[in-house]
Amino acid sequence: MLALTAATPVLHGRLADTDVRWATVAASVDDRTPFERGEPPDESAPRRSAEELAPLAGGGVAPLPKSRYESISVYLANCGGCMKRYNDLDAPVDGRSLERLLEGGVDDDLARHVAHLFVRDPLVIMKSRLRLDDATETDHFENLQGTNWQTVRWKPPPRATACGPQVGWRVEFRSMEVQLTDFENAAFTTFVVLVSR
Repeated sequence: MLALTAATPVLHGRLADTDVRWATVAASVDDRTPFERGEPPDESAPRRSAEELAPLAGGGVAPLPKSRYESISVYLANCGGCMKRYNDLDAPVDGRSLERLLEGGVDDDLARHVAHLFVRDPLVIMKSRLRLDDATETDHFENLQGTNWQTVRWKPPPRATACGPQVGWRVEFRSMEVQLTDFENAAFTTFVVLVSR
């Protein structure tokens, strides 16, 4: 779908050697440390001590094969054999999160998906939203999930409101480029809805 909707041959007034913006955006939000990228540290950059890296997810040294803004890493579905077949990528997981989810009765595939999100730190935390009741609020989870921009995102239902309709579980398809006209955008949106059914 990304190739079909390709619409960015020019970036900042310069002709690009790609026709989509995906790699540019992915690089702009790639906050992995050199260790996480599997690269030797930059000798000219200031060194961070083990104490400074310790609070980071994975201690800032666990290998992360992709940027925050990348293709989906873990496939979720209600089918027998497709889970193993489609989950063939290196998707590191946070061991403590995975263990806690499995102990809580979450099935293995869903637990791996959520534990994969916890290999990264949240980017933004609002001081007013630090102390919440996680049994009734989803802000902490959405904060973490919302800073992992993948091509497809699984979204839990938002908190119910008294006057509005109850919104259920959703899947967000995010890999398409925006088009020049409303008609083209509507056509691709309709196409995705038809394919999903």
